[in-house]
Amino acid sequence: MDSPVPSRIAIDAPLLEAWLQCERRAWLQAHTPTLEARSDGLARYLATQRADLRSVLPHAVGGGAAAHAPPPMSVRLRRTTEAVKESAPLCMDPAFVAPLASFVSCDAATRTLDVLATLDALRGDGNTRELMVLATGTRVREHHVRRLALASLVVAKQGIETHRATVLHVDRRGRRGAPGSLLAAADVTDRCLEQRARLPRRLAAVAASLTSPREPTTATGSHCLHPRRCPFFERCWAPVASPRIERVPGLRRPTRRAWRSAGWSVLDAVPANVPGLTSAEREALGDALAGRPRIRVEGLRTALERLRFPIAYLDIEFATPAVPILDDAAPFDTLPFEFSVHLEDRDGTVRHAEHLVSDVTSVPRGALAEALAGVLGDAESVVVYDAASERRLLGTLRTTASVGAASRLEEASDRLWDLLAVLQETVRHPGFAARWNLKGVAAALGASSYDEVRLDDGLTAQAEWRRWLRTGDHGAQEALLRYCAADSHAMLEIVQVLRSWLRDPPAGST
Repeated sequence: MDSPVPSRIAIDAPLLEAWLQCERRAWLQAHTPTLEARSDGLARYLATQRADLRSVLPHAVGGGAAAHAPPPMSVRLRRTTEAVKESAPLCMDPAFVAPLASFVSCDAATRTLDVLATLDALRGDGNTRELMVLATGTRVREHHVRRLALASLVVAKQGIETHRATVLHVDRRGRRGAPGSLLAAADVTDRCLEQRARLPRRLAAVAASLTSPREPTTATGSHCLHPRRCPFFERCWAPVASPRIERVPGLRRPTRRAWRSAGWSVLDAVPANVPGLTSAEREALGDALAGRPRIRVEGLRTALERLRFPIAYLDIEFATPAVPILDDAAPFDTLPFEFSVHLEDRDGTVRHAEHLVSDVTSVPRGALAEALAGVLGDAESVVVYDAASERRLLGTLRTTASVGAASRLEEASDRLWDLLAVLQETVRHPGFAARWNLKGVAAALGASSYDEVRLDDGLTAQAEWRRWLRTGDHGAQEALLRYCAADSHAMLEIVQVLRSWLRDPPAGST
């Protein structure tokens, strides 16, 4: 598509990161921001973590006040100008802007570009300052350094020298009762200045991309998902009708690498008699082209025979808050907050039980643990999706349960039946697209559990739970209950499909 160049574009750190991932993404982000998809689960999760960490930021920088969200950019720019003019020792949420022409030679098109730099804090006085950014994780990543480098480049135009560049990251040794201990400072000055020296050339390349009236023709590929899924993923991948080779189950990694090198990114491009395939890969390729599932009948029969009624289909949702909610917790400690169980009896009757933590007290998991122990005490088998994860969550809940409830939860851990492992060992289905998330598997098998679900994934659920605790929004509560119930019910639907396959196996099953 073509688009007129916007009257004014500001190259900031997020736009630079977008360009590093994909030239097309950066162009779309600058020219057609309304096309950008709604925030995915990871984006909402990170936004929630960042908002919480901003509440403890003043303890790490020695004062100031940080709201959950920065003020509008016009306010930030004005306040920063005033703070620098008055040589204020600390400025929170500073922002600086300079014309791109200050750093690179510009033609008529690129003269409309600015460079915008934002920080979480600017400390010091006079013309020598410490630049500080806040990380939502426990370590420094390259994009933090690039953000500091961009800020260092821009503030230098205002006569401010960077005497120190600091990333404030989460310290796992911190505790809620001591907010100043939750953030640790990492000095990245040398790395920042090294990156800063390379920025003008990179900014010139970004400017050339953004000022083109025509959308770049960057091909889709693995970069669409790394370092994280592009917000325009569905837009760029929708026109591709043939299955992508990355989504074909049963192909070895060297095979995919060789096909990509040959330019075969979709199955339609792969020659009919391509050499070098194992018999299993040729079988997988045929199944993918035909769109047919294949199962190991005896393996599936053996797995299903291990189930004993009543069967509990269990899903537990949990949060990992960067700023601990409990006084005795560390950053990112696991905090279960919701469960859903569908109990299936031998006669086909299905009962549903659920519990959602609504009041965070000193031990919010206690009531959850007691309620779950009561439900699972009736089950002979407990179906979960990824037994290792659910076993860890049950172990966490046992630490807050009474002796009797802890014993019942431990017994339930011994009766786990891992649906994910059974599927991976006995089923190959092109609709799974070589991925094994529960929602995708359920959709491929025709399950309807998610038809009325608003939340996308567990990370979205974490963010929604935190929002519900803050606001008491009834809609958030309903969304959380519906999402968790959909997960446990989807497992029930999938097991029912697997049982039907034993009665009538798909063609080609062994």
